[in-house]
Amino acid sequence: MLKYLASSLTGSIPSPGYFDSYSTEAIEPIIWMIVFCLINVVIVSWGVSKGIERVSTIVLPLLLIMLLGIMVYVLTLPNAIEGVGFIFLPNFSDINSIGDFAKICVSALGQVFFSLSLGMGTLITYGSYLDKNDNLGKSTVTIVAIDTIIAIISSLTVMPAVFSFGLSPDAGTGLVFSTLPAVFANLKGGKIISAVFFLLVLFAAVTSSISLLEVIAAFLSERFSLSRKVSVILPTVLIAAVGTLASLSCGILSDVKIMGMTFFDFFVFLSDQVVMPLGGFFLCILAGYIWDKALLKRELTSNGKYKFRLWGTFRVILRYIAPVLILVIFISLLTS
Repeated sequence: MLKYLASSLTGSIPSPGYFDSYSTEAIEPIIWMIVFCLINVVIVSWGVSKGIERVSTIVLPLLLIMLLGIMVYVLTLPNAIEGVGFIFLPNFSDINSIGDFAKICVSALGQVFFSLSLGMGTLITYGSYLDKNDNLGKSTVTIVAIDTIIAIISSLTVMPAVFSFGLSPDAGTGLVFSTLPAVFANLKGGKIISAVFFLLVLFAAVTSSISLLEVIAAFLSERFSLSRKVSVILPTVLIAAVGTLASLSCGILSDVKIMGMTFFDFFVFLSDQVVMPLGGFFLCILAGYIWDKALLKRELTSNGKYKFRLWGTFRVILRYIAPVLILVIFISLLTS
């Protein structure tokens, strides 16, 4: 996103096929990745209230407004309806066994865990900064609802454009870099729109990455009494090293495989389909069986200030349904 922002600011919108060639380069992607890491270091070093909240409350509403505008335009393009059908109409021909179904469920599970930052400590860390009078139940419903709405808007922004411009819908993470530049190129003032869009998406990405870095920084700071800056810089160095391997695996290290996967694909598999679901499973065990239920209910109701009408249902899901489903889907994937 930094690269596309820089290109747009210099007056050239990258072509739809540029992402594939750029991602295989050895040096420039790593340079931009290091710049991105430094941005995270600066913001997280400021702390939550001064850094994260300040960026999020200003930028994310602007991104939503821009996404809505692009979505409306994209839906008017030729063949856009095919993209809408691709999103919402299921293709059951891809399910030929229980293993296929399990794989789809695990992918969906990984997406949910990643999108909502579950099983990785982010919401727990942020939650520890909340005021004791905040309504957790209401906040949870709001977060999940807004996340789902944004996901649908994003899909309706990208997929109709994919089919309108004759691109491949299975291009993965590169889709936004393939489709939207093509949209911007057809708009009056497209270079300016492209620059603003990638700037806003960059900030959206930063709000996600700083939330992940904040977890590690808070842990190091509180557990080992390290200074805020040291707690931020140490993990960032490791993150940059891992990110370098991920970047190079798209190019000169593409033939280096772990379990038949490149470094990038292996990191995605490890995080989305292994670590986060297992993290969610053990969180269910912790909150459902180990943590005293009176303390849990007190936290959920802010010491009884708010009613939590679904307490019984919540306990059943937490203790039985959620952990069992996570394990069944997880084991089905490993044995398929």
